[in-house]
Formats: sequence, C-alpha cells, structure tokens
Amino acid sequence: MIPASLTGDGLVLGAEIGGIIHKIENSLRVMLSYTIPAEKPGAAATCVYAGIVELCSPHTLLVNKHGLRFADETFFQGIVPGLRWFDPVRHEYPNLPAYLIFDAQYLKRYSFANLPVGSAVPKTVARADSLPELAVKLGVDPDRLEKTVHRFNGFVKSGRDEDFHRGEHQWKLAAARGSQGTNGSLGTLEEPPFYGIELTPAGGSSTGLLTDAYARVIHQRQRPIPGLYASGNAAAATEQGIGYQAGMSLAASMTFSYLAVRHMIDEG
Repeated sequence: MIPASLTGDGLVLGAEIGGIIHKIENSLRVMLSYTIPAEKPGAAATCVYAGIVELCSPHTLLVNKHGLRFADETFFQGIVPGLRWFDPVRHEYPNLPAYLIFDAQYLKRYSFANLPVGSAVPKTVARADSLPELAVKLGVDPDRLEKTVHRFNGFVKSGRDEDFHRGEHQWKLAAARGSQGTNGSLGTLEEPPFYGIELTPAGGSSTGLLTDAYARVIHQRQRPIPGLYASGNAAAATEQGIGYQAGMSLAASMTFSYLAVRHMIDEG
C-alpha cells in the first residue's frame, strides 16, 4: 500500500462521476513505513511497514529531523497524533518525516525489511560508525540525536522509559516481555554500525468514497451510483470511530466486498 504507483486513482475516478469523497477526522488508520531504493537500476523498490517488527523490537528508536523522540515507538496509534502536530512558530510539521534508527545489535536478533535475521542491510540504507555521522547522512540534528540516544540508553538500563513509557502499553505488539518480567521492547543503541532510514505515513487512508450498507458509492445527490461499488482503502471507513485496531482494514474490505457481490447478484 505504499509504492509510488499508488496515487489514489480510484478516488479520482469515483469523484469524476459524482461520488462523495468523505474524510474521517482524526483517524488513527496510519502506520509509518519506509521505502528502500533498489540497488540495481530499473528494479523495484522495497516498501515495508515499520510498526510491525522494527519499531516494536529492542535496539530501535524513532526520532524527528531535530533528533528528538516524540512518541512510544511500539504503539502506532499513539504515534499518529505526533505526526499531525503542526508547529505554528516554525510553521512546519516537526515530526514529518520521521526516522528509524537501529544498530548492529538489532540485526543479530530481528528482521529488517522482512529479510531473514542476520541478513546484510541493503546498500541503499544509510549507515555510519557513529551517531553524529549517521545524523548528517540523514539530515538529522547530530548533537540532539546523540543526546537522545544517550538518554534512551539510560532508560533501557533502568528498565523504564520515563519519556514515553515504551513497552508499557497493553497492546499486543507493544507489550513485549523479556526474561524475568523485564520490558522486552527496550534495548540500547550502542553497537556500531548504526543505521537509519526515513519513515513516512502509509496504510489505511483517512479519506475514501462514501458508501452505503451494500458498498454502493453514494452520489453528491445522496443516491447510490448504479453499478459502482467500493471497499477496502478506496472506501471511507465509516464503520469505526477515531480508534483503530490492526486488521480492521482487511476485515472491512472482505466484509463489504462480500456484501457488494451479493447485491450485484440480487440486482442481476
């Protein structure tokens, strides 16, 4: 759901014939992802959600371009408000883009980019033997990144993230537990080389074509458009509030696709 070719054509096509484009206010249907450029010219880039493995595992960190953390990395629903925050003084979204930072310790135990544990990191991913050097490559504030990692490493040793309570949230991916009841989502970043990659929002959209109970797209005149149905991320997710649980987009897609096909059969 994050390749460059995905530009919302379905929404445009529906709107061109009068379909209502509906926006969900304050939706949490977003997850950070990264794209690894291909090593060979003409090859496809690799697109990966960071919130399933990388951000939920030890020895990783989420920072903004100022080198500062802004959320509990393990809980993607809690990250979204930070992504939307607008700084009126600097006139910017300070947490967009964000950056995933990890070290050699992470690679020894966990998967990066869905590769087997211990695999070499693709050459197009930034790396360095020191945090300031990595920060320069990423365009992140070097001094603040080093201070942020130093502070985080202190939390790891004490077993408690005093800034954002990483690993304390009782959500499945976030509630990792280590040996003897320790916080399993905390791990130091201190073994070079250090790696970093830009993260951008992806996943379920906050905007879609408005549909009825049969997945029929609704016209601006408040009537179904004959023969036009929508489900999945092309449809507005009106069946939920601002909260979100993993799997909801797939469940909604399967449910409303089924209802749409049944309606087509009955109408035919």
